[in-house]
Amino acid sequence: MWDWVLRGSLIIATLGAFAEFFASWTTVIKTTQETSIEKVAPLVVILGSVGGLAATWNLSNTNGQIIAILNKQVANAQTEAGHAMATAAEAQIRLEEARERTAKVEERVATAYKAAKDAEAQARKFESVIATANARAEEAKQIAEQERLERVKLEAQVAPRRLDREQEKTIINSLSRFRGRSVAVVSYSLDVEGGVLAMQIISILRGAGILVEDSVAGLLTTGSFWTGVILRGPAEEQDFVSALTTSLKIDGRLAVRNEAKEFVVPPGISKLGEKAVFLLVGAKPPRINVSHAQKDQPERVD
Repeated sequence: MWDWVLRGSLIIATLGAFAEFFASWTTVIKTTQETSIEKVAPLVVILGSVGGLAATWNLSNTNGQIIAILNKQVANAQTEAGHAMATAAEAQIRLEEARERTAKVEERVATAYKAAKDAEAQARKFESVIATANARAEEAKQIAEQERLERVKLEAQVAPRRLDREQEKTIINSLSRFRGRSVAVVSYSLDVEGGVLAMQIISILRGAGILVEDSVAGLLTTGSFWTGVILRGPAEEQDFVSALTTSLKIDGRLAVRNEAKEFVVPPGISKLGEKAVFLLVGAKPPRINVSHAQKDQPERVD
């Protein structure tokens, strides 16, 4: 606004100056008018000058205020710039520290990666050692199993023949229908293992109600001998002999052989003589491998 006041005042003062000039220095204006213009023109010039001074004064004050505001804004901007520069410097320091930490982390990662590679290589060595140890362990296991099987076979060969309680009960039940029949049980005089089995069989037969002639350790031989359990009986006793053979073989799991009417021991051992049913507990038969099969059968050994 004061800018427009200043311009208007200058125009007014200029017009007053021109009017006074024309009135005083030219003959264009008539004498009657000249006096009026000469009176008014100075007032116009003064009014324009006063308006110009007032406008200039206000403009000067306004410009001073604007400059003060601008200076304050510049000072604030400089302060903020200082703060920003300080923040930037601090950020730069933190950035450098972060770079240093990153470098250390990268170094640690590289070290860890190398350690992992070394550990992987070591693990491969351990795997090789473990595989070798496992192979040796498996080989040792197979050897131990083979030794166990051989031991079991050996134990089976040297273990005495025995019947457990369940086998005894089963044989007694299967032979109870022959209650009252007679049988002579015989074993070799020097065969302790066979004698013990013969006494167990005698107990079973008596439990079934069968009459037993006890001739345990009553047979002495210097020549051939039987292995396993051998049965013999006359024709009229073959049903009893067959049932006794089957029960001792199936239920008792013994090596048993029926020689039918053939004499396996001298008839004189029994009071019944040739009519006697003989049960000979011979020596324990050997268990040998024949074509990958077990041979455990009674036989006569010369």
